[in-house]
Amino acid sequence: MRRIPLPDVLLTLCALAVALVEGDLWLVWGAWPYLVQTMVSLGLAGALLVRRIAVAGSAVATFVLLAAMAANVWTAPVGTSTSPLLLCAPLAVVALTRYGRARWWGVAGVVVALAGIPVSPALRLDRGGTDLQPFQAWDELAWMLAAHVLVVAVAYLWALRQREIADRHAAEIAALRDREAARVELATARERNRIAREVHDVVAHSVALIRVEAATGLEIAGTEPEHARRSLATIAEVAGTAMTDLRGLVGVLRHPPGAADRALDPAATLTVVPAVLDRVRAAGLDVDADVPGAGALGELDDRIDPMIRLAAVRVLQEALTNAVKHADHGAPVHAMLATSGDALRIAVRNRVADDPAGPTGHVGAGPGHGVPGLAERVGTVGGRFTAGRAGDDYVLTADLPLTGGGR
Repeated sequence: MRRIPLPDVLLTLCALAVALVEGDLWLVWGAWPYLVQTMVSLGLAGALLVRRIAVAGSAVATFVLLAAMAANVWTAPVGTSTSPLLLCAPLAVVALTRYGRARWWGVAGVVVALAGIPVSPALRLDRGGTDLQPFQAWDELAWMLAAHVLVVAVAYLWALRQREIADRHAAEIAALRDREAARVELATARERNRIAREVHDVVAHSVALIRVEAATGLEIAGTEPEHARRSLATIAEVAGTAMTDLRGLVGVLRHPPGAADRALDPAATLTVVPAVLDRVRAAGLDVDADVPGAGALGELDDRIDPMIRLAAVRVLQEALTNAVKHADHGAPVHAMLATSGDALRIAVRNRVADDPAGPTGHVGAGPGHGVPGLAERVGTVGGRFTAGRAGDDYVLTADLPLTGGGR
């Protein structure tokens, strides 16, 4: 239930005070017009109490009660004082204009209020005992009519202005909510893309190696059992690494948004690069690697932002994974990781396999998300990324800043 505003409570108390005075006059004089006035005042008090909650009902009740008051005053055999509750008419106009469901409610209230002015109880005054004069002098009557019209007009215009301000404020709030909803939707889409990129980068590398080793093991199981056992061992190792990576990813997703970026796959450091190279070599890929030693990689880890480290490892993993899937295994794959000025460069070049039935050698061929995901990841940390055919080779390069971790 809506709360009744304090001003309406105070207005109701004032109306009850008027009703109390009129009731006392009835008890003293015993004249029935005072009793009618008392009942009308009590009704107006109730209408004032709910004028913002039941707008239409309160306004209708107000105008009906004021009509009853006018009939009582104009037909009473004794003179009654002008009730201050005549101000309920402009208050009803204010409520209809400010809180009505449609703009025409206020206009209708103005029309009814203006129509009631000629029979306003204020226009009948008791001057001198029982000698009732229906009207004062015409000049005074004109001033009173003008005052009635002015009060109604001011009430309507003020309420209309307040409604326009409230409508504009509501429109601004709605626009703000729409912008916030769009911002949340964009942030959600970015987060979904980030999760998809992480899942792809974590899983695709390991699954590609497992697929190659499984195919090799099946092919040589009968003729080279020792080699087949090595393939199975590689599969077990890669699967274990994949499980560790997936557990780390799940842990990251459970972090609060601010902590997730700091906790992104702590295992993805440059010191894992030799292990990545060993795994793809075990899958049968001849990799000619130009990378620093373990000690130099550890020192480089300490110099760069974790997001840069993660991007570097993912770029190298994805490039080598695609080489495993698409490269000509009869030609070496050249991989490089080195610093150049204020940038960390990763470059992988492989000969494209001449296999019309298989992949074309394009990293982004088919429904995969490798190249778009890498380009997005590198761009996120402020780096530059290129990938494409260069003659018979496919070349992928990424230049990552040594400082910073975003833009």
